[in-house]
Amino acid sequence: MRPPSTLREWGEWIASLRFEDVPEAVLRAARLQRANTLAACAAGVLGSDAAAAVRAAREMGRGSAIAPPGFRSLTVPGALFAGVALGAAHGSGDHLLLAEPGAAAVVLPLVAGAGAGADGATTLLAQVLANEVAGRLGAACLLGPHFGPVATAPGRVGAAAAAARLLGLSGARAAHALALALFQPGTPRWHGFGTSARLLAAADPAVGGWHAAVLAREGIEGPLDALDAPDGFLAASFAPLRGYLGGLSSAWFTSSLAFHTRPGTSFAQPVLDAFDRLEREGGSGGRIRPEEVRSATVDLSLPAFEAERLLVRGMPGMAERLDPAAVLASVTRLLAVRIARGGLGPEDLTLDALASCAGPAAALAAKTRIAHDWRATFRLMEALGEGAGLDRALSGVPLLEWRHVSRKARDAYGDGLISLLRELPRAAATAPEALRDRALVALAQRVTAVPSAVVEAGQGALRQASSLAARASAFLRTGVVEAAADPPRAGRPPEIAPPEHDVGAYDLGALRLPLAARVEVFLSDGRLLSGESALPAGATGPSGPEAREAVRARWERDVGRLVDEAASRSLWEAVVTAPGGDPEPGALLERLATATGSWPRGRAPRWQAGMG
Repeated sequence: MRPPSTLREWGEWIASLRFEDVPEAVLRAARLQRANTLAACAAGVLGSDAAAAVRAAREMGRGSAIAPPGFRSLTVPGALFAGVALGAAHGSGDHLLLAEPGAAAVVLPLVAGAGAGADGATTLLAQVLANEVAGRLGAACLLGPHFGPVATAPGRVGAAAAAARLLGLSGARAAHALALALFQPGTPRWHGFGTSARLLAAADPAVGGWHAAVLAREGIEGPLDALDAPDGFLAASFAPLRGYLGGLSSAWFTSSLAFHTRPGTSFAQPVLDAFDRLEREGGSGGRIRPEEVRSATVDLSLPAFEAERLLVRGMPGMAERLDPAAVLASVTRLLAVRIARGGLGPEDLTLDALASCAGPAAALAAKTRIAHDWRATFRLMEALGEGAGLDRALSGVPLLEWRHVSRKARDAYGDGLISLLRELPRAAATAPEALRDRALVALAQRVTAVPSAVVEAGQGALRQASSLAARASAFLRTGVVEAAADPPRAGRPPEIAPPEHDVGAYDLGALRLPLAARVEVFLSDGRLLSGESALPAGATGPSGPEAREAVRARWERDVGRLVDEAASRSLWEAVVTAPGGDPEPGALLERLATATGSWPRGRAPRWQAGMG
């Protein structure tokens, strides 16, 4: 009997899933994701590294593929590289529950689907598959280095999943495509995230995922235990959360999509939204000017706080840098540029724009302090526990394994994270009552001090062990088994094993994931202004009218910069509404290329004159 293989299961699912099996709500979310990513590609042409990305794509040869928003005559790998790099030029892309599939989830199905002659339904299905595979891998690796905006493995494996479906691979061949994509996934490093190297980290996995599927089609095989083996990919995690690997066709990660409608990472979205609210309510004439700001504080949840800390720790001289890559990676720098420029769009993040506000923005960044807010972290923990079973997933990690988690976390992230977690039991006393008994509080004690955790979080197990020891000692002395000295008392909670975690038991479409932030600005006239945001427009949750309007506003702004209003409206209808069915990828890319091929003079970057 063959040992179980997650990749075999995923491969069969990739090959067999039908478009009709995907819930309509999931397809709606995928269409909004497609629109938001294409708008990001349009905005990306203003990025400081866009010209280099396109030139690198052209070095891959001449072909018939088109990269969004309209670069012609590229090979499929070249079009993938250019399209994904442009889509990631101003941020890390839309994110799922606990992972970021990147622009590749949209760009690869369009580009490769056009090359394969796929229809619109198959192309959208491939996009969903990319999300589902990337989302599961990212969530399972939550405790480890392969998580968050720096991780490349989820995007690479998601790209391989989409390519396998578009190439019509069998379940066995699709599994090998995933295995090949996992074979050399790359090790993420925070010290490169604040540089232009992040474009390579976004684009290269898309190309690698495509090549993995092509190689699998040609008979090349990968290790099918690449995920599950003792020394496989999951072993790189501090403690893999395997319950997130299942739930195929029952839990849909695509439905948990959050759409980034502003520049920056997922952690920057609520910060910028909070400042917008603050400025509307207290700014002079609707705007806070740099010279008015005496100091600012940004309160963040634990993931956002740690990301900012790791960025500053990992990049020497980061505090003085104000180039586009450094600004986009840091919430404090984004906020400083937002105040200095009076707005924050792609046009505010060019080299010329940043140079024009360098003095005020640098001064504002120096006046801005970040702080960790346990209230925001508890809200996030509660949502993840109720909506995705994270507390159950973590409870399933063996107690003694947390010593290993603690050591690996310290090696990867330093003592900052561990120091914060040591405060968790004390901070829990101020949390809402519903959170005080959550497994995460006890698990933080286990991470930081296993012996005390046994006492504090495992009292029942300790009592049982003591009773057994006493009886064993008595037997050795007298040969008589004595009764337990500490019989069960009425009201004592039953001693039970942690419940099994299976993500398939949760409706991820109902999840509301609050990445909360609070911004306080102390003005020179003595006023203290405060704004909060937990669910900015486009945040994780049901892809209803609010998310649709947020994505449409972004589309009109970024695509409307390159095409006229009628073309923008027509393209939006084709991408999102799909009245006659989802458009064929080749036809959609051709329409984009035609519409953007005659950009109004002065609205396209100078280097783009010869885009055809």
